[in-house]
Amino acid sequence: MARTSAGAVTGVRARGTDGVDVHLLLGEERMSPGEVPAAGAGVLTGEVTAVPGSRLPLGAAGPGLRLERARDVEPVPPSVALSTVEFTLHADHDLLARPALFCLTTAADGLPGHFPGIGPAPLGLGDGRQSVTATFGARGFRAAPVTPVDVAWRDMPPPEPAYETLTAYAVVDRPFASLAVHRETRLVLAAGWVTDPKPCREDENARTQAI
Repeated sequence: MARTSAGAVTGVRARGTDGVDVHLLLGEERMSPGEVPAAGAGVLTGEVTAVPGSRLPLGAAGPGLRLERARDVEPVPPSVALSTVEFTLHADHDLLARPALFCLTTAADGLPGHFPGIGPAPLGLGDGRQSVTATFGARGFRAAPVTPVDVAWRDMPPPEPAYETLTAYAVVDRPFASLAVHRETRLVLAAGWVTDPKPCREDENARTQAI
């Protein structure tokens, strides 16, 4: 969880198997669609300090985040229980609408001769567009059903819980930001703001890595 001048932001990382992780970022309701992903990017660059779940206080600890301790009969590592939605992001960009943002000012200034290595004809950039689609869903994530049953102890009483375990419950169910991040370089490959997710069935639950 990170605190910025704009407000608090809860971040949950879904670790991928191909070196790319998905970061889900839920800010305070008053925060804008630009402030929430900016906070996540600041954490990646070190400009914003994030406090891990293991160091947060019990109870409500941030937007959509609650920490609880429970006793167990065996040692269980801290974990995150994530409740969120499936979504697909799609965007089309005219790269020349803001050429400076994409370092295309010189290439699109209308003068010839910017690409002499391609061929003898004088070349200049006349158009440039980009289309992006990103999907976050159940594929690629492991899920395990939990089936409660009643057990009758016969010859001996049940063991007394001797250990405590910490669980962070994160509920990301209102507009939030997502970042696809290359784990090794911390480079943001794709970013989006989710306002219209796919409807979620009650049996679609996921569990992420330990905190």
